[in-house]
Amino acid sequence: APAMPLPGMPGPGMGAGPGPGPTAAIPAGQSAASPFLLLANMFDPATEKEPDFHLDIQEDVKEECEGKFGKVMLIGADRAHPLGLVYIQFDTIDNASKAQQGLNGRYFAGKQILAQFMSAQSFETNLP
Repeated sequence: APAMPLPGMPGPGMGAGPGPGPTAAIPAGQSAASPFLLLANMFDPATEKEPDFHLDIQEDVKEECEGKFGKVMLIGADRAHPLGLVYIQFDTIDNASKAQQGLNGRYFAGKQILAQFMSAQSFETNLP
């Protein structure tokens, strides 16, 4: 697999981005199913040109999820995160489980998606 492009990342080294800790860390997930999903590798903020690109991503992902898995209550793309994170809250654990199974390991825009469940607390803390 090709290495992650470091020159496009904000600041020198790991701790230079906004917020505490390493900028490239993914918020903690959990194995237990919940209505809260985190998708990683959805976009690369370093290559996005439009100022509101994250709104397009939110709209596209919401449409895709509602068409295949069920009602999306809340969605947020973290436009600054180097790993292209998208947070999704579904109406039920069942629909979130279907989405996690349907999206984890799939390819989107040439990148392999990681889909993991989150606790409500982690979701609320990290939602952009």
